[in-house]
Amino acid sequence: MRYLEITPNDTLNNLIELSNNSPIVVFKHSNRCAISKWVWNDFQTSKLPDDVKVYLLDVIQYRSLSNAIAEHFQIRHESPQALLISAGTCLYHDSHQSIDAAKMVAVLST
Repeated sequence: MRYLEITPNDTLNNLIELSNNSPIVVFKHSNRCAISKWVWNDFQTSKLPDDVKVYLLDVIQYRSLSNAIAEHFQIRHESPQALLISAGTCLYHDSHQSIDAAKMVAVLST
């Protein structure tokens, strides 16, 4: 799976704008957490449609962006956590071992 790392230039508005062109996944991750590392490694083997871009968000480095995402979509911040966002709307979110790319694909298919 190809992914893009969140950079200092990325903002909540930027991510929402990207989701207007095609669905995106924001994967919140902490390098300090063994569970987060394990879930991220597992998620990388998942199959998502080619038009879905995955953005890796380091919650330690970009905590304010992580909090802004949680507040905007009214979802409690967790790590690891994955959000599927399309047209500015969060269609799916889950955390820890419950993160499931197949569920994301199913949501996109409906």
